[in-house]
Amino acid sequence: MRFSSGVFSRPSINLVFAFVAAGIAFGISNALAQQPQSPSTALTLLARASCETGTPLDGIVDLDTGYIAMLGVGEKAYSLRVLRDGVRVLMIPAVHCGDLRALESRPFMLILSHSFQNQQRVREGYYYLMNEHGQLMNAIHFQDGRSHRFAFANPDNPVRRADFEAEKDIWISKIAESAALRRVGRDAD
Repeated sequence: MRFSSGVFSRPSINLVFAFVAAGIAFGISNALAQQPQSPSTALTLLARASCETGTPLDGIVDLDTGYIAMLGVGEKAYSLRVLRDGVRVLMIPAVHCGDLRALESRPFMLILSHSFQNQQRVREGYYYLMNEHGQLMNAIHFQDGRSHRFAFANPDNPVRRADFEAEKDIWISKIAESAALRRVGRDAD
């Protein structure tokens, strides 16, 4: 069978083959780029994003920021970089932000926080201290209107652990979305 004229000429078959091959190659590379990142890579990206774009927050530990001392991040003063997303907050101690390339190879801590209104319409929430491996190190409960606004929460409690894991997953998905948007932006340029 000869394809020398019309739509099935050899140059058009080669062109179709080239487009199909390019499409397959693009699909494979795109699928690989969208593979889930390892948790430690995602957490390093979170730490880096917090350091690079987080709002500086410096101060002295007082009644409103007592959770910082309770978490073990600072006894008298603190310096943090903060990312906010509605009722969710991600913080990293500024001391971890010196050499961003070293974040892959040295320990760091992140603080995850979220708040909500309870059934009595009182604001409350949790602060979670997490290490670079994504392990929950400490948990603090806060509630407006209490004489002791902050209280230790049992990090081994299954409900606390599930809440922490959900918050961690939310932040990891946010950083993955952000990375995907940056890739799309670079590809469009």
